[in-house]
Order: sequence, then C-alpha cells, then structure tokens
Amino acid sequence: MVQLPFPLATLPLFALYLLGLLALSYAISADARARGVRFPTVLGVAAAVFGLVALIYLIFRDNFGPRAYRASKWERIAWTYFGAMMVAMMLGAILSPPDPFTQARQFPIFLVATLPFAYLVVFKNPWSRLKAAVR
Repeated sequence: MVQLPFPLATLPLFALYLLGLLALSYAISADARARGVRFPTVLGVAAAVFGLVALIYLIFRDNFGPRAYRASKWERIAWTYFGAMMVAMMLGAILSPPDPFTQARQFPIFLVATLPFAYLVVFKNPWSRLKAAVR
C-alpha cells in the first residue's frame, strides 16, 4: 500500500487555498485589464505566486488610472472569496490555539462564517453609502 506524505484530510484544505490563489490571480488580472495595464495576466500570476506583488498592486493601482468598465460578476465573486479567505486565515491565527493543525482544521468554519460579510462588502459596497451619508 502506498503511503502519502500528508494526510488525505488536508487535500480539501489545500484545494480551498489553491482556489483562493486562483481567485486572487483572476481578480487582479481582471482589474489590471480594466485599468489598461500592459501585462495583466502576468501581473495576476505574479500576485498569486508572490503575495507582496498583490499588496503593492492594491496600494498603487489608482496610479494606473480609473477602470474603463465596471467589475464583472465573476471578478466580484473572486474578490469575495479571496477577502473571506484572508479574514478566515487571520481569525484562525488569532482565535485558534497556537497549533497549525488546529488552525487549519478551523479554517473552513471561519471561511463559511466570513463569506456573508465579504459578500456584503464586495457586492453591496457599504463604503460608498457611508461616504454619501457623511457628505
């Protein structure tokens, strides 16, 4: 019998993580394409492989100019999943015991809990309503 170097229970967690990286890559490349960046696909892949590239792009993306068109439904879904995944990882690091296996085991629970909030932030855009109410 062949023994795997990792437990089979980790495969769904790994799939959730890879889905998050794929969502990040798609969301950044779609945003870069809408802003007229020269190589949006390369930027999306680089952002998924090197997280610092994603952070730098998100900080300086307004320097590329405004978007030529609104974000598509799939782009918003990608931002929703990636945002929920990041918050779920942070919650796992803060609220779980300092054990990586426990944090990984509780990650899907935190992901399910944060998806509705990420949906509200990305699809309903409460920040623009708040800005309009303050003005």
